[in-house]
Amino acid sequence: MSRGLVARALATVALSCTALVGVGVVAAPSYADEVDVPPSLTAGARGESATQVYVPAGVTPTAVVGTLAVSGADGGRVEFTVEGRVVRRITTFEASGTRVTLPVRAGDAANGSITIGVRYRYPEVDRCGYLPPDIVVDLTDLALRYTGTPASPTTVGRFLGPAVTGVDVVVPDNPTDDVAEAALTAVTALASRYAAPIPVTLVRDGAAPTRTLAGHRVVVLQQGAAGAVAARLTAGTVPTLTLSGQGDDLVEAARALGVDELGLAAAAEAEELGLTEPLDATGDEGSDGSDADTSLTLADFTTAQALRLGGWGVSRAYVGLEQDRFDGPVSGFDLHLEGAHSVVRRSDVRMDVYVNNQLVSSELLDEDPDLVLDLDVPADVVNPVNGLELVLNALPECDENGYGTEVPPVVDVDTSRSTVVATRGRGETAGFALFPQVLGHRVPVAVHSLTVVDGGDQLAQAAGLLTAMQRVATEPLTVDLVDARTLVDANDSGLLVGATADDTQALQAPLRLEQVRLIDFQEATYRLGDDARYAALQVVQDHGRRLLVLGGWTPDQAALGARLTDRLVDYVDRVGWSGLDEDLLVMAADNRPFMVSTRTLLPQDERVEEARGWVWWLVAGIALLVLLVVLQLLLRSSRNRRVRDLIRAQQAEEAELEERRRLLEEADAGSEADGRP
Repeated sequence: MSRGLVARALATVALSCTALVGVGVVAAPSYADEVDVPPSLTAGARGESATQVYVPAGVTPTAVVGTLAVSGADGGRVEFTVEGRVVRRITTFEASGTRVTLPVRAGDAANGSITIGVRYRYPEVDRCGYLPPDIVVDLTDLALRYTGTPASPTTVGRFLGPAVTGVDVVVPDNPTDDVAEAALTAVTALASRYAAPIPVTLVRDGAAPTRTLAGHRVVVLQQGAAGAVAARLTAGTVPTLTLSGQGDDLVEAARALGVDELGLAAAAEAEELGLTEPLDATGDEGSDGSDADTSLTLADFTTAQALRLGGWGVSRAYVGLEQDRFDGPVSGFDLHLEGAHSVVRRSDVRMDVYVNNQLVSSELLDEDPDLVLDLDVPADVVNPVNGLELVLNALPECDENGYGTEVPPVVDVDTSRSTVVATRGRGETAGFALFPQVLGHRVPVAVHSLTVVDGGDQLAQAAGLLTAMQRVATEPLTVDLVDARTLVDANDSGLLVGATADDTQALQAPLRLEQVRLIDFQEATYRLGDDARYAALQVVQDHGRRLLVLGGWTPDQAALGARLTDRLVDYVDRVGWSGLDEDLLVMAADNRPFMVSTRTLLPQDERVEEARGWVWWLVAGIALLVLLVVLQLLLRSSRNRRVRDLIRAQQAEEAELEERRRLLEEADAGSEADGRP
């Protein structure tokens, strides 16, 4: 079970062992089939990488095929092993992009799986100080070839084993809310159990299975009696498990499909199948009152007790640091790495620490065997899925005879004592990359129609997006089916499928589901005419929350618009959630899907109308300001005129007084000259 959750399986309660429901056998195919399997292999210049390929019961494996890629090699060869024996060797000069077929024997799958290994052998060089190149060997896109008749499981517990190659989740044409929520819960539970490329698909009742290859399964959800949920196994072309119940009991039974404890159901029928709903992990607190989910150890991210590096040359250890393990987005990390290393008596053995391919620390090893590193990872380095890589660089010292004088160094990083303390926040992460961690493992989902309308299945579209998000999540997502209006009016982040123009208007979405045009941007030009139908998936920021909104617009022929939305969801499934960039994914009828930023959108008609009201208010405000300024100027001009008139009057009066004084002085001077007193 996942960390911090109190969920427990109830799959063994009241098992009904009295009726093994008709377990049949399908007809054997007359040709060999091939089915995709999820593991992939990555090996370096040292050691061997191995994985298990599970084989469906009843079939005979004939080969495992995969695509080989080699980087950094200059010579040498790649060896492939099956159950420890070398079955093929390929030189690196013919390796890149090669589709490799590895023959297997029937007895290799005696325990239900085949161990496949890959390793690189560099050219032998007889000299001290030679370092093997930094080689990376990848074997991906694995598939199992087989012949024979797949055996049907005989118990509920064996229905979902490790060799399952695909699952269809079947719902009625007109499901009730609880059946629809149970279906979405089943999809996320199965997607968390089976990694890509194993398909998990929601289909309607009466539809043929999407595939009939070995290991394919069908889960049927239907309304049943209140109380305990009944699980019934039947066989046919594809083995089928039917869950009947209602309400929360049916949802819990669907959630139980994602846990290994289901294997405890040892009959073809089971009752009271279910998994109690986990508590909201975001509510947990540490002993000091802090948010416990922001402080984890490396052991929470890997099953290894220690990360070991060693030997001459370059050795690496990698651990993924997924944001959603912290039950929410984070903006930075503080790393504390603790461990030990062998004593190093010279100064050319170095350990580098990278986060997302960016160097954050470099330390020389010395005679002190204790290893303690405290590192800060800033926001601009943090991604939705982060990678911590430790790299040991060691060059041997040689004597005059060409022999090494020291033993190779070894470094062990203790995962239980090394910690990762996160800082809450979104940092530089934006758009689609905020999901699923912004959801905190709980997803309110709203669809406008639970039935198929004009060929569009909104419930299946929601299931497709949930599957894509679940593939990059570290824990099962908990689905809450809610009304569309409730989600639009609420404050929760979530998923809205089948969105309308009114929805996007209410959410103030960057792209309203009406006619749309896009502007040119650096990489390309992408334009939609006023009458071009399109489908879009966008991230809407609404009062601090984030909503995924799926919808489209078409001027006519709604069925064509619905199929366009289906194609967009299929594209998301094909590229994976981590393949989405920016915050807007658009698909037009005659164009491939295109991802852009909503900042490149030109105003749409309804947004222009919405803005026009503000423009008129702005114009009126400016006019009022101009009027006030003019009045102010008029008042000031009038006041200035009165002041000037007053000054002029005062100046005239002073001039008149001065003239009188002058005349009086002249008269006095004349009287004195005439001798008059």
